[in-house]
Amino acid sequence: MRQWRIGTFSMGLSLIILGAVLVLANFFNWNTALIAISWWPAILIVLGIEILVYLIQSREKTPILKYDILSILFIGIIGTVGVAFFVVQSTGILAEIQKAVHAEEKVETLPVVKKQIPSSISKIVIHPAENLNIETNSGRELTLFGIYETMAGKGDSLSQDDIVQFVQTGDTLHVQFLSLPDSYGINHYSYQYDPTLSIPEDVDVEIKKGFHNRSYPAIKLHIDELKANWTVNSNIVWLYMNSWENQNLTIEASGLDSLEDKAGLLVVKGAKKQNNEKSDEQITFSKTFGEGEHKLKFIDVEMLSIYE
Repeated sequence: MRQWRIGTFSMGLSLIILGAVLVLANFFNWNTALIAISWWPAILIVLGIEILVYLIQSREKTPILKYDILSILFIGIIGTVGVAFFVVQSTGILAEIQKAVHAEEKVETLPVVKKQIPSSISKIVIHPAENLNIETNSGRELTLFGIYETMAGKGDSLSQDDIVQFVQTGDTLHVQFLSLPDSYGINHYSYQYDPTLSIPEDVDVEIKKGFHNRSYPAIKLHIDELKANWTVNSNIVWLYMNSWENQNLTIEASGLDSLEDKAGLLVVKGAKKQNNEKSDEQITFSKTFGEGEHKLKFIDVEMLSIYE
């Protein structure tokens, strides 16, 4: 006659119950923490039921309980592993691991954004979040394009809503650049992008410093011909200007911490250092090209580099 050892029946029943609970939990989104906490008490309940059944069915006057230690041990190990896998899956850790395994470094093009500038718009205000290239065009269209690089899984392409937002207030168009999304999980990644914004040359422009007031974003200005008034308030600025002598422009700067004139055109008598509350020595200058009808102002710029 086969001898009944306490734990054998419990092992089978516990695995059936645990498997059924985990399957149902996936469908009904049950609390993972509750399942993990209640698993070990459930083993004691099943073992207690098996002992009572054995005692009731035993024909011996003084039954001797014999335990299947190996089965009880397997219940604990297999059950704990099963619950652990379920916790990993339900908390999203497994998805993060899978994403990290399939991650790849991508260099792709940003979605091209085009926006017509109506004649009612007389000023464009730019709020950069990261480094930004700005160039001028002879039309009435604002265009955004560029590339981005990231270590991310497939299907993580950027959309226009991830990059920029347009808000019109009266005769002013605000161009708000957004900080790109970051992931801080196991599969940590961040985006790096190099956007270029093309702006009509005959619309007034104001470039803000940025909402973090950090040493970046850095602004690169590529100007063919300026037919409007621009004000630049950014920490780091590179200025590239074509045909300086043919410009009808006045360049003014105040509150500069550093001036690097690689074009050799702005070292003028008007350039001098001034004392104020921000720094012991800051630079101010004014330089006129042609009749100086239009103005390009740099205000509180930490470093201005000028190229030809």
